[in-house]
Amino acid sequence: MSNQESNPIDFSLITIQELPREGAFKRRPLLYGTAAAGLCISMIAYGAHQIPESVAPSGVEVADTTTTLPPESYGPQYNASPTCPAPKASDISAVEALFAQEPQKFDTPTTWDEATSAKYDYFYTKTIPDEFGVTMHTPNAVYDLDLYSDQPPSFAKVLQTTQAFMKLYGVDIKVMTKSEAPKHDGLKSSIPTQDELETDESKTAVMALAEGISQVPEEFVRQTGLTNIWLVTKGHGFAAFAETGGDHNTIVESIDQTGTMGSELFGHEFMHLFDAASCGGAFEAEQDPAYDVNNSTVPYDDEMGDMTPQQLRQKRPYPYKDMHIMMRNYLDEPNGLMPCEVSKSYENSIKVFTQYGYKNVVEDKAELGKNLFGRYNYALILDKRLPAIRQKALVLLARMYSRFPNVVRYYAAVSDRPSSADPFCETQNK
Repeated sequence: MSNQESNPIDFSLITIQELPREGAFKRRPLLYGTAAAGLCISMIAYGAHQIPESVAPSGVEVADTTTTLPPESYGPQYNASPTCPAPKASDISAVEALFAQEPQKFDTPTTWDEATSAKYDYFYTKTIPDEFGVTMHTPNAVYDLDLYSDQPPSFAKVLQTTQAFMKLYGVDIKVMTKSEAPKHDGLKSSIPTQDELETDESKTAVMALAEGISQVPEEFVRQTGLTNIWLVTKGHGFAAFAETGGDHNTIVESIDQTGTMGSELFGHEFMHLFDAASCGGAFEAEQDPAYDVNNSTVPYDDEMGDMTPQQLRQKRPYPYKDMHIMMRNYLDEPNGLMPCEVSKSYENSIKVFTQYGYKNVVEDKAELGKNLFGRYNYALILDKRLPAIRQKALVLLARMYSRFPNVVRYYAAVSDRPSSADPFCETQNK
């Protein structure tokens, strides 16, 4: 290992001038839109692609575009503030108190069989949700689809099954058409062909969306306002994006690029929609001092998400995900972990969850916030050894709590708590 990588950087000795934030209407590589339509689009990109000519799909039964709208009380709420309002201190305290309590645990028997598995699922998807007045759904019919059987389901079957599940949340999922594409920014050449839809990657991506939404209570989806998911291919410079302008109710996914990432991407894009709803609009979400104050003197930079890991290390503290890269440098150490003084230095300096979070504050919130929609990542994002990550998570959770407290109570009841053991440290005595 090199000396540069083995010795932690003391970021307290680096002075970084705060960069001026770009105007809300300025075109940005990862936040672009059509001003005439008043559309602001936040998207997550995984590389640019050439866009070949395509034709409209044949043989695919597209869902009816009509849907039953959720009750008005669940719809988007707006405010006139030019910045995203800071959460109330009382809401942050309430969230901290909830996650200070022990979660509810399924009483696991000594032997595990099919009946036990059914009881386990019922406990987390019915018993606890009922206690807090929220509704969870399990996409069993989607899980039953076997893409690797001798007679795998067609894309039309996969889509139909997923559509039926999504309608439980008031969400329509449809294949992009020639008539619909002009209503969206940059999608005229992204209409899927039949061959593109029939690939395992496209089918898997659609099924993964069902898994992603199943981690979120139905009431929360309706309150946030999501009603449409459009499926495209050949996404030019994106894998998925959320339309955060106007009613902020639409997600677009390029299913030929996402595969099993669909579940994680759903959390990222859904967070964009919740962010716009809770801040009062897309432009307000870009001005969020209560959140990005936790970056201290480390500013965002649109170019950061495209840098190589080596370039990034020279400019910013490691993202959380890159701590695992650092661990590889210590594989010759006892237990393959870092010396404690090294891990503590890196952990204290972490500001973002992934490198992509350095792009701008809305992408930072989406990359961190995707961990809110599920049971298993709270142990990480609320770990006091990661102070900036924890404080950012509390800001997002407090906003969620202010609008739908029972959702937060549910996640607090079912999620894991931070371990007393440092996952990166060679010595576990704290």
